[in-house]
This record gives sequence, C-alpha cells and structure tokens, in this order.
Amino acid sequence: MKKLLTAAMLALFSQASLAHTLWVMPSHFVLSGEDTWISVDLSAANMTFVADKGVSPDNLSLVFPDGSRHKFSQIYQGKRKSQADHQ
Repeated sequence: MKKLLTAAMLALFSQASLAHTLWVMPSHFVLSGEDTWISVDLSAANMTFVADKGVSPDNLSLVFPDGSRHKFSQIYQGKRKSQADHQ
C-alpha cells in the first residue's frame, strides 16, 4: 500500500512539473499622456518569454492606478502566442 501511494504521489507531482509556465509581456511599463496604446503578448511555454502555446486572452484585464479593471479593446489568439491591445 505504501509503495502504491508513493508511486501515485510521484506521478501526480511529475505531471505538475511538466506543465507550461504562463507569461505576460507588456509593450510598455510606464505610460504618459492620454492617447496611448499598450500591447500585451501572452503565451504558455517551457522557457520564459519564448512563445510556444497561445492561450485565451478572454479573461485578461488591465488594472488602472485607481484600481478599476478594464477589458482589452482588441484581442487575438494565435497558435504560438496571443496578443491584446488597449487604448
């Protein structure tokens, strides 16, 4: 029984270690002015900032300095990476 439990735990943890890491890379970190655009690349990959798998940007939102949340105005989900834009 102990061996079976150990094997099950190893299988469970090894699956988690093989999962892809999600990353989000904005085009800008500091914005000034009223009429500015921000673009965000989004992907899941084994290596950070190397596009591998496109993920759904539907639940992605911007958090403004006042704490309000806004949806991106344009989104695109590709095979290797996704992108979202907001003005």
